[in-house]
Amino acid sequence: MSKSMRTIEEEQSLQKDSAKEWLQHYLTLLTRHGGSDLFLKPGAPLCARLNGDVVQISERILTKEDMEYFAREFLKEKFGEFVTNKDIDIAFSIEDVGRFRVNFFQQIDGISAVFRVIPSHIQTI
Repeated sequence: MSKSMRTIEEEQSLQKDSAKEWLQHYLTLLTRHGGSDLFLKPGAPLCARLNGDVVQISERILTKEDMEYFAREFLKEKFGEFVTNKDIDIAFSIEDVGRFRVNFFQQIDGISAVFRVIPSHIQTI
């Protein structure tokens, strides 16, 4: 992982931060460094796909409780649908940062999520 992606905020608890601010921080880092995916999984540190490689971008291990809190805060009224289906796909955007395809899914160890960058410019071959 690039040292430049690590920040003091990465060690803060999700419960202490607004889920939106926490997420915006990491998605901004992801897009600034040319990453394509952000992975959130309980029992693991935050990871991102950068230049095709999955790399750790936080020292802090996300807990099952962190992920449930984050899913509830992020999905809001759609959380019930997620609980019923154990999976949900949505679109999400942050002004001046980008658009993202988001998938929350239930695994044996808890709720996981993937945020994939939707490029604003389609590259030509």
